[in-house]
Amino acid sequence: MERNLRELRVLSVGELEMTPLFIPTRNRPTALSNMLRYLVRFYPSTHVIIADGSSENYKSLNRQTVDALKHELAIDYRPYPADLPIFDRMLDVLRSESFEFVINGSDDDFPMIDTLREGEAFLRDHQDYSTAIGMLVNLWLDSPVELRTQMFPIRPIVANSALSRVRQYAADHYLFATAYGVARREALIERYERSGKFFLVSFIDYTLGIYDCLHGKIKALPKVGFICTRNYGHAYLRTEAGLQYLRRSSEVLQQADQFRKDLMQYAGLDEETAKKESAHLIKERIRVLVRRFPHKMRAFNRRPTDPIVQEQFDIFDAMFEQGTPARAEYEERLTFIIQAMKANAESDDNKGERKKTETLESQMEMLAGGP
Repeated sequence: MERNLRELRVLSVGELEMTPLFIPTRNRPTALSNMLRYLVRFYPSTHVIIADGSSENYKSLNRQTVDALKHELAIDYRPYPADLPIFDRMLDVLRSESFEFVINGSDDDFPMIDTLREGEAFLRDHQDYSTAIGMLVNLWLDSPVELRTQMFPIRPIVANSALSRVRQYAADHYLFATAYGVARREALIERYERSGKFFLVSFIDYTLGIYDCLHGKIKALPKVGFICTRNYGHAYLRTEAGLQYLRRSSEVLQQADQFRKDLMQYAGLDEETAKKESAHLIKERIRVLVRRFPHKMRAFNRRPTDPIVQEQFDIFDAMFEQGTPARAEYEERLTFIIQAMKANAESDDNKGERKKTETLESQMEMLAGGP
């Protein structure tokens, strides 16, 4: 039965003209609250759209948070049925809007809105670019006393040829995901239509990046775009066991066929050439999954470092050194984020859920029997 999703929408603040930060959430009221309070403190003018697919008890907590902050942030809160998959929720929001651009977010990843606004301004002036992304800084809270970090530099991908862009992205894919940035709404709709058809946790960021490169160039911003967090308490869509690309080989082959069609449509390849290039793209991803990383190959150190990438490395190093300008710039936000991570890990977020689920279907099954 078709759902009348428009009846589910609850709007706490009127529509604004500014590009929104779009946050899908599910069963993480503490994380969502901390994310919104981060925005209140550091970016109070942000327009936020929340697509909530939580269970009813968690929805109640989210509504309380939204009600408490509705006068401090422009919050458009939209509850959805708990059994509606994430990409259906996301597509319903994106299709209902008229904004040209959207900033993709998450309930536990913290955006640098100033960086992303610069990306938005760039996209407005450069129609041949599909997305603009700042470097990603990942923080993992592995236990109450263990915190580690890693950066994912964003490489500019600016070839005029769609095939050249895809090849460059595939060769260095493990370094960054294109989802954490500002992008054109119409491109996002097609991006997530695809994601709902072919979802493999070990492939999803890769397939999104391939599509984004086919759709246009990638703008790399030499600043922090998001500080992404993971903690020992939350549940995540992750590979449950090894050799997923063999266990789910039929889905990998489906993805290969989608690549073939995309290369014919966007890169203008004939069917036989597109089939060969598609096979190459799949092999490139599997190469990384079997731990044959580009940086472990003999010729890696002889490759020149892009100045924009080097600038990102320099910022990351300085962020974690006392007395540097980068540390002074980000320290207050980092302190807030680390405190939020600890609170998220110790909360009832995702209570009773497995720490890892591999498919959207298993996530929904788990949710049906959860809190």
